[in-house]
Amino acid sequence: MKRNLILLVGAFLMTACAVQKTTYRESSARVIEPGLSVIVTPLIADLQVISQEKITPYVEVFPYEVTLFNLKYVDNFKRTALLNAAKKYNADVIVGAIIDVETTPKGEFQISVTGYPARWVNFRNATAADTWMVDMFQMTPGNSAAVLHSTEKKPIKIDK
Repeated sequence: MKRNLILLVGAFLMTACAVQKTTYRESSARVIEPGLSVIVTPLIADLQVISQEKITPYVEVFPYEVTLFNLKYVDNFKRTALLNAAKKYNADVIVGAIIDVETTPKGEFQISVTGYPARWVNFRNATAADTWMVDMFQMTPGNSAAVLHSTEKKPIKIDK
């Protein structure tokens, strides 16, 4: 009897010391830009669409059970799937990306990405002919530079 009790207590102590493995993965997409407060030299680039047809949906399953607690990670899952879709198609960005989030039959997160893969090409310094873009850039919603925009119109001088 004492022997069984000692074995039982030993088994409880061994399970209490079990190590849990935690994994972590994060990615960033174009929604996160470096925070800069000055523009040294305006740079212009063209966006070249790689394919005129939408990519077949890139599907990634994240092995986390859909719970209220895990819903806060959905934005990171979407960014990761978008990044991996761009990598798969050797693209810098997915233009017109549509990201669908669903639950698999096993109760996990499934992210599907469709859109047009594209690459940045033809990098060049801005010229005087490109100054019209500055106002367009400052009007773009979600652009952190728009916060710094003054209501006072000042001429922009760009050296050739």
